[in-house]
Amino acid sequence: MKKKSFLRIDFVSLCRDNGLDFITEGHHHCSTGWCQLHCPYCSNGDHGFHLGFNIENQNFSCWKCGGKKTIPTYERLLRTSDRREVFRVLNKYQLNGSNTQEIKKKPKPRKRRCPEPPGLGDLQRQHKLYLKRRGFSFKRLAREWGLKGTCHLSLEWNWRIIAPVKDEEGDVCAYNGRIIKDGVKPKYRLTKNDDITINPDSLLYGIDKADVNKGVVIVEGMTDSWRMGFGAVATLGIKWTNAQANILRKFPKRFVMYDDAPDAQKQAKSLAKYLSAFPGETEVITGIEGDPGELSQKEADRIMKELLN
Repeated sequence: MKKKSFLRIDFVSLCRDNGLDFITEGHHHCSTGWCQLHCPYCSNGDHGFHLGFNIENQNFSCWKCGGKKTIPTYERLLRTSDRREVFRVLNKYQLNGSNTQEIKKKPKPRKRRCPEPPGLGDLQRQHKLYLKRRGFSFKRLAREWGLKGTCHLSLEWNWRIIAPVKDEEGDVCAYNGRIIKDGVKPKYRLTKNDDITINPDSLLYGIDKADVNKGVVIVEGMTDSWRMGFGAVATLGIKWTNAQANILRKFPKRFVMYDDAPDAQKQAKSLAKYLSAFPGETEVITGIEGDPGELSQKEADRIMKELLN
């Protein structure tokens, strides 16, 4: 008897369009020809990248809890018990005829260590004056956030205040540099994608200093994190990613505090809508004029105490 064939799915597009955190390279659980996700069976679907989907064979298998039945796994990933809804989604991403989905070459592994910007050293007089003009304590920022600086011999990194961007475990995965001279673009410079040690879409500045058992204040840039203090995590721009949101959703309380520009507020509401689908509380903080990084330190401290106790 001929075995019934199953739908062949453009699985990567399905994950991307439905907000599923996935990777196809750069992780020790990820092999050629596989797409990795957080397992909804053994990790509640929020960490680990243990669940693999084989692009060729169209089957699921978890590193920790073994092989999985296809349709029940789709039900868990799509968060529905309506099997008709599952097939509606699968039909949308069905591959036709010879149009097969492949990962043609072995992904280039990510570096184990992120290279430092050239000429990196202690904060100099110009860096300190810039921070002082913006109402920051350079001593506190250097101590708490590990800030350093570059001068005139650092090529594209010239005259920037440099901050290490760390992962949840506190390992440096990238560097971000803020220019201190007016009129120089780009204002911020991030380590090149190939040199970042994790998926660049999952970078969150300050995530290593946030307590997952408490709450998180989500801001745009690293200067906002400096002003608001520990617990303020920056998406490094208003264009947040699903990978970032799937880290932030672990916090029991999520406060989105982007600046008051219309585009920023639109993105803040979009991020809050995504996060509100998960257990916990989500709120967009409004009524703050301008940028959180421009608040007085006294006002920033008051807001953080009120939000995160």
